[in-house]
Amino acid sequence: MKKGKDIESLAAELVKIRASAKDIIVPTAKMRMVVTNPTSLVLEPEPRLQFDNGMNFGFNNWPHQQVASYTNIPKGYYDKIKEEDTNVLAVCVNHGFQMAINMALAKKRPKHDSRLIRTVGGNIRGFLSDRYRVLDCYDLFETVAPILIENGFEVLSSELTERRMYIKAVTPKIQGDIIKGHPVQYGIVISSSDVGCGSVRVEPFLYELVCTNGMTMEQTIKKFHLGGSNNEDDITELLTNEAKEARDKATWLEVRDTVRGSMEYTVFERNLDKLRVASGQPIRAQIPDIVEVTMKEVGVTGDERKNDIIKYLANGADGRGMNKWALANAFTWAAQSDAIDYDTASELERAGGKIIELPNNKWERLNKAA
Repeated sequence: MKKGKDIESLAAELVKIRASAKDIIVPTAKMRMVVTNPTSLVLEPEPRLQFDNGMNFGFNNWPHQQVASYTNIPKGYYDKIKEEDTNVLAVCVNHGFQMAINMALAKKRPKHDSRLIRTVGGNIRGFLSDRYRVLDCYDLFETVAPILIENGFEVLSSELTERRMYIKAVTPKIQGDIIKGHPVQYGIVISSSDVGCGSVRVEPFLYELVCTNGMTMEQTIKKFHLGGSNNEDDITELLTNEAKEARDKATWLEVRDTVRGSMEYTVFERNLDKLRVASGQPIRAQIPDIVEVTMKEVGVTGDERKNDIIKYLANGADGRGMNKWALANAFTWAAQSDAIDYDTASELERAGGKIIELPNNKWERLNKAA
């Protein structure tokens, strides 16, 4: 498992973002991408989003992907022209904005097709639908941190990437062996996104002490960030109000109760049994073959990832044998690579859980297909 930040550092970063974050509703007709020419010869021309009222913002990396999707520009091409000629990028994006306005009018939607622009420190961090329901990571942290402390959970790793916040906590009070010599501690992964990259999640987490692999199991709660339209005919800054606070309070109460419910020993026991069963399901295919078909099944890509997974299995999988459990742990072991970011590592930990959850008939088909 990647180390990430300690919980104090995560809290400090969330406070810093909360202090400088600003949300603005902007009609698409009142925004355009422009290119600034920096005074320094070292810097490249920078694409910025400019509004009719004179405000303008730079971009974090993630919202570029959202702009590409909104304007129907293939991401590969978007990245290429962003790298080669930002002026061409601006022309393409602004054309895409106009097409979005035309589509909105053709479908007899409200007068302007508007976007929710989430900013922090002068940069756009999220380019979102005006129907996006804001559930901030700061509020999620405030909800769950006291519960973790009260119940003796230790945060082993946390992180705030451009896409998501993660809190991974375990407790030595709840643990058991999969096979002799392979103890597992129970934990919880709590994550969410401020910028449209997935919902609030509370998920069981199994932490293997032999190799410090972490495996994320099936979801317990999922809250999509989708609410009523905030559509406006003008540029509007969103402010916190009593109605929003009342609506969000119900959500955070549900999250609180779900976190508490996820701490029950029965949840751990159920997931531990799944790993025990998986330890008795042998790999019959050649290692490279089973790795390739399983990666496709659980949505993992990349030759580096594949090589790491194969290497772990070929080296004996830390004494686990050649079975479904060992294969799942090969994916979570690959999550510890220094060559990948925290988001990718977390997806590999979730992929390990998906492998454990594969129904027997699908597992047999993968073994046969391999």
